[in-house]
Amino acid sequence: LLRPHTATRLKVVESHLMQDTKLIEVLNIEISQGVLESIEEAADWIKGTFLYQRLQSNPLMYGMNGKGSDSLHSFIVDKCSQSIEQLMKIEAISMEKDGSITPTAASRIMSRNFVDYDTMKSIVKLHHDSGPLQILQMLSNCHKIQFP
Repeated sequence: LLRPHTATRLKVVESHLMQDTKLIEVLNIEISQGVLESIEEAADWIKGTFLYQRLQSNPLMYGMNGKGSDSLHSFIVDKCSQSIEQLMKIEAISMEKDGSITPTAASRIMSRNFVDYDTMKSIVKLHHDSGPLQILQMLSNCHKIQFP
């Protein structure tokens, strides 16, 4: 996302990581690869991204209202928690009582085949005995398949 910078006429690039379901999908990839195993690890991982740099410079652009490192950390943990909850809803991951996150086959399929979150949500809603017609109907309703 480019926006004009009035003083120097340069365009500032913003992160797209929190746009739509991108954060969910990126965290899923890292979880499926065994890189991330908890919400806290996910928050720490975010600190190494361009998103983190932009959050520090332009927090309002990303919906962050508070100021300071505690607010920033809380905001990141909240966004990671929301994304992980969405992955748990479609059973792409499971969370143990101690907070450790484990990928399931759905997580690995999403990651390996670049299946977006909304498509995977539709796939997991299919009945286990769905036939070719139901599968084709589901696929024809997937936005990313229609418009990659």
